[in-house]
Amino acid sequence: MNEKKYLSYLERYHQWLITHQEKATNEFAERESHVNEMRKYDKARLQKMTADDVYNLLSPLWAMGMWGNKHYKIDNLIETNGIELIRTQFANLLYGKDSLAKR
Repeated sequence: MNEKKYLSYLERYHQWLITHQEKATNEFAERESHVNEMRKYDKARLQKMTADDVYNLLSPLWAMGMWGNKHYKIDNLIETNGIELIRTQFANLLYGKDSLAKR
């Protein structure tokens, strides 16, 4: 890692936080809200997810930000893979016994 570059970006971010306190606070609160919602997905809930639950779990993710119609993308994911496989794979990803790399 380029430590000099890292420290430069860290300093720029710190300055941004100082000059944009309200926006930073709002963004942090939004992320905290998403984290709290995602923590509600225990293994049992993952294994019983509906299409709406999959949408609620995936739609706030940063990677979904580029999709204007998130329902289309998530519905396509469910149609392609099936809700059962998605339930099983999410439960395995978060609660499986294998190493994270294998899951």
